[in-house]
Amino acid sequence: MSSINVSADQLEELATQLLIESGCEKKESQIISQILVWCDQIGRHNQGVWRLPLLTRRLNEDLIKSPCNPHFTQSSQSVSILNADQGSGHFIGHLAMQKAVDLAKDTSVGIVGVKNSNFFGAGSYYVNQACQAGMIGLGMSN
Repeated sequence: MSSINVSADQLEELATQLLIESGCEKKESQIISQILVWCDQIGRHNQGVWRLPLLTRRLNEDLIKSPCNPHFTQSSQSVSILNADQGSGHFIGHLAMQKAVDLAKDTSVGIVGVKNSNFFGAGSYYVNQACQAGMIGLGMSN
């Protein structure tokens, strides 16, 4: 058996195209693909592009809504709830951490709870997202 090497950018592009062809909106597809490839790059292959067949099947079966219409409800200056509208957990997790970072920049603490979502993959991606913004992050799922 022979193998081929592809760059992370090429893999991300392929994953994005496969998600779009399965009915996922472009922006959502790009973020999901970024997360899947990131997981492969850090050695978490079980959370990487290996998941594409499952994700595309769930999109085709309308178990993941795309495009979704997520919306935030502010509970306090530092706390927000994100209703995910049954969107991709990867996309929603990314939005939630982005919001938590924004809240923390204003108030020193940012907490975002998520409801009506799907599987979000490796929590380490979202923790890294916070770290890249100069924050301490915690990502959890039930």
